[in-house]
Amino acid sequence: MTNMKKALIFTVFLVAATVQGLQASGQKFTISGKIDGIVKGDTLRFRRITLPGWATGQAFDIVVKKDGKFKYRGVQEHDQFYLMEYFPAEGEAPVCDRMGKNLVISGGDRITMDGIRDEIYYCTLGGGIYKDPALSVYLCASDSLDAVRGSY
Repeated sequence: MTNMKKALIFTVFLVAATVQGLQASGQKFTISGKIDGIVKGDTLRFRRITLPGWATGQAFDIVVKKDGKFKYRGVQEHDQFYLMEYFPAEGEAPVCDRMGKNLVISGGDRITMDGIRDEIYYCTLGGGIYKDPALSVYLCASDSLDAVRGSY
C-alpha cells in the first residue's frame, strides 16, 4: 500500500472518529409536556433560531404518541434557541397572534410544557432556565396578557 493510500485511509478514519465524537459529546436534553387537547398524530415542530436576523432551520419534530402527552430526548451541539410550531393531525391549528412558542434549551435540561391546545403557544415552560422564579412570574404574566390580546 502506498503512502498516499495510507494517508487517505487515515484521513477518512480521523474524520469519522471526529464526527462520532461530536455526536457522543453533544448536549443531551429532554422535552416533555402535558397539553390538554393534543391528540395522537399531532406534530410539534422545533426550528433552530439563529440571531441576529431570526433565521430558522429545521431541528426536530415530536409526533404525539399518546393523547395529551409527549416526550422527546435529543442531543444538540450547544445551547440553542428554538421556535416550536404546532401542526394538528386533523383540522386546523388554533388561531394565534404568535408564530410559535420560543424557548431556550441548554445541555442537561429537562424542559416541561403545560397548557391547553387552544393556547399552546402560551403554555407554561418549566425546567432549565425556566426554573428561575422571577423569570417564571414574568413569562406567566406576559403569556397571560398576550393570550388575552391575541383573542381580540
